[in-house]
Amino acid sequence: MRTALAEISVSLGLPTLALIALSAGCQCGPEAAGLGTLDASGSQGTGLDGGAKDAAQPLADPDGSAGPEERCDNGLDDNANGRIDEGCSCEAGAFQACYLGDLAKTGHGPCQTGQQECVGGGEISYWAPTCDGAVYPAAESCNGIDDDCNGSTDDGCLCMAGSTQACGVNVGACSIGTATCDALGHWGPCVGEIGPGAEVCNRIDDDCDGGTDEGCDCVTGASQACGTAIGICRPGTMTCDADGHWGPCQGGVGAGAEVCNGLDDDCNGTTDDGCECLPGSTQSCTSAANPCVTGTRECGNDGRWGSCVAPPPGTETCANGLDDDCDGQTDEECQVIGVQVTFVHDCVVAQCPAHKPFPVGCDIHFDGADGRVCVAHAPQNLGVYFQEGDDCCAGAFQGLLLCSDTEVAGGLGPSNCTVRNNQNVAFQTTWVGGCTQCPAQKCGATGTWTCEYP
Repeated sequence: MRTALAEISVSLGLPTLALIALSAGCQCGPEAAGLGTLDASGSQGTGLDGGAKDAAQPLADPDGSAGPEERCDNGLDDNANGRIDEGCSCEAGAFQACYLGDLAKTGHGPCQTGQQECVGGGEISYWAPTCDGAVYPAAESCNGIDDDCNGSTDDGCLCMAGSTQACGVNVGACSIGTATCDALGHWGPCVGEIGPGAEVCNRIDDDCDGGTDEGCDCVTGASQACGTAIGICRPGTMTCDADGHWGPCQGGVGAGAEVCNGLDDDCNGTTDDGCECLPGSTQSCTSAANPCVTGTRECGNDGRWGSCVAPPPGTETCANGLDDDCDGQTDEECQVIGVQVTFVHDCVVAQCPAHKPFPVGCDIHFDGADGRVCVAHAPQNLGVYFQEGDDCCAGAFQGLLLCSDTEVAGGLGPSNCTVRNNQNVAFQTTWVGGCTQCPAQKCGATGTWTCEYP
């Protein structure tokens, strides 16, 4: 990597070039010749702290003033002297993104970064003074483009120069014209329009206000619909009399008082306003006294729901996993309780609760996808292992695990554990199980145990 040593003014019609020396081990730079670092005039200079300038840092501006520090290899003019990464090391032939000015302007309108090439060769290479391809803000014009790259298109313009739009109105006797946007972004006069005139009773909207023959209600003999078609209402017809006034609405159905009948009687767009329900209808409900029992309530003639009628709570049944007597407890005061188990995959272990820790039976329904089921429970083990087939997470099961505070002799087997929807069921009293990966792993792959199906 080359290191920037000093800036030397070179009469090539370009900004000051960077004198580059070869990196570590090179003894061919001005320091090696006893010259020290050189400032823009060619004499030995000093750094911002008064000592010798660090060859790895860009030097001060050519006028001798120490401006803001230039950061190398960021493609920006950090010290605001009109040059990018001057005095910075680079590799000949390399390119970097560059931009002179406010980088926040890029990405708005046409503004974009350019590219700066590292030129030179041998012992001297430097970033070229040009940032090719960069686009900078320009004065805003009314052209549909964010020329000044401030994030807003056509600031202060009412329109795009040269564009046209319709003007005037196309109502009644009036017709629209065309307005053209001038170079300053303002709309010109409306050309070709026909404007409003005085209103006369001629079946024409002469003053173009949307009303025909103001002062004349209608043309004698004309007819039009009246009323509404909302709810139970139906429209009728009214006819213009000899004085130019509309007669009464005839043949229609008008609004009435709202009742709870499933109809919009008052024709306001809402059916059964204020009614909770349709008289005679029923729905399921639960009462505060029996929250776990479903009952029924009926809608009265006033459109209000009646009381919930529900059967009394049942008697608690042991080992079914349900709160039969609605007291918030499941299988209370039972020697054996039922625990609902549901798994969306298999090769898993189910356990009883702490107050009834020992599995004493089960009633499990597998999805039957494989047809082979394995239930493994070792005596004195609080867990029951369920597996369908050989692959982890391939099956699913749900049902009841029966639990007690007294351990059953011999573990689980066909006498106390019912397995449904499978033909080949294996009961085992030893297991090393559980899946740690889905679905690639095989059941029991982490241990030596495998399920032996009938």
